[in-house]
Amino acid sequence: MMRSNMAEKMIFCTVVAKSNLPLARVISRSLREHNPEAEMIVLLADTMEGIDPAGEPFKMVSIEDLRMPMIRTMCFRYPKLSLTFALYPFLMTWLFSKGYESAVYIKQESIVLGDLSPLMKMLRENSIFLTPHLIMPLKGNDSTERELTILRAGSYNGGLVGVANDRSGRDFLSWFKDRLTTHCLLAVAEGMHYEQRWLDLVPGMFDGVLVLRDPGYNIGHWSLPERKITAVGGRYTVDGRPLRLFRFSGYIPEDPDHLTKYTRKLRSANLGDAAGLMRKYHNELIGAGWEKHKDIPYGFDHFDNGVPIPEIARQLYREENRIAERFIDPFRTAGRNTFYSWLKANIWDEIYQRRKDLQKEFPDVCGNDKNVFIDWIRKHGAKEYNVREELLPHSGS
Repeated sequence: MMRSNMAEKMIFCTVVAKSNLPLARVISRSLREHNPEAEMIVLLADTMEGIDPAGEPFKMVSIEDLRMPMIRTMCFRYPKLSLTFALYPFLMTWLFSKGYESAVYIKQESIVLGDLSPLMKMLRENSIFLTPHLIMPLKGNDSTERELTILRAGSYNGGLVGVANDRSGRDFLSWFKDRLTTHCLLAVAEGMHYEQRWLDLVPGMFDGVLVLRDPGYNIGHWSLPERKITAVGGRYTVDGRPLRLFRFSGYIPEDPDHLTKYTRKLRSANLGDAAGLMRKYHNELIGAGWEKHKDIPYGFDHFDNGVPIPEIARQLYREENRIAERFIDPFRTAGRNTFYSWLKANIWDEIYQRRKDLQKEFPDVCGNDKNVFIDWIRKHGAKEYNVREELLPHSGS
């Protein structure tokens, strides 16, 4: 069967919210610099308000374009970062529905530094490729602790994942979407590190999985300082091989001297030629509009009446299946039968039931302790749970 021109293209994708659009611009521009024939697709995990897709160096896809029946519940269930990680298998499925034969996901906070065309060849010969955090045992006094940290985060790094549009690839995406619809959180004690821990299961569950052990792909703070980065004539190598993709996971532009927020050990002063790469990425981010975009409000951070959504509201919606089934659009506030009205009536009772200390301090909240409990809510609970006035009770209510 002849392949269409669309199917032959090198397709890369990522998912960002509006405040992180500069991250997607850096990926797209660096991708085109080293791979002129590549196409970049970006899913905006946010509302489209205030956005001009025509002005971006990539093709933008909206959440509405995916035509997901439960998208409103996902947008409420998850905070911003979790939602961006949860949506990429849905984006890949959408790309396959458009006729693409393979797609490569690059997570935000990345920069392309070389030729990525070998990845397309890998996906002609395999259904899925994953990149491991580590490709050799660590050494040194902290090696065990560092490896335990990797085990908690997942054996594979979700920053670079490739999938072919074949039976095994589609089966993987179907399973992955099902899991991430409800279980894409940072909850290590519950076996989750966003979407990454699920990838541990993939080589054992699906056919045609390639573990990509080339050190030039998807290097990040987890693999430094074991891998030696060298600048050669404006290009970078790692352990003598071409450095093709670097992920700046946890990089904070306002703290440019540190590679990542996850450790204070990796500073530009002790990273050799990698320090030049840090400066390059910093300059690219600033040039892509970081200062202008970083404080753009997240479109799914409030109910449709403008009241901010506290994390406890998302938690209640996630944990109570009966609530999610009852309120399909939890953002809606008009009318009496809404999640918002339920929340106003029940939020503090739900918090009370989860807090043994409150039960001990206020044992009779329906009687003698009612007003003193309300006083605690207004003086302390509102700040502790970041709940606005609209969701607070009043004495005597």
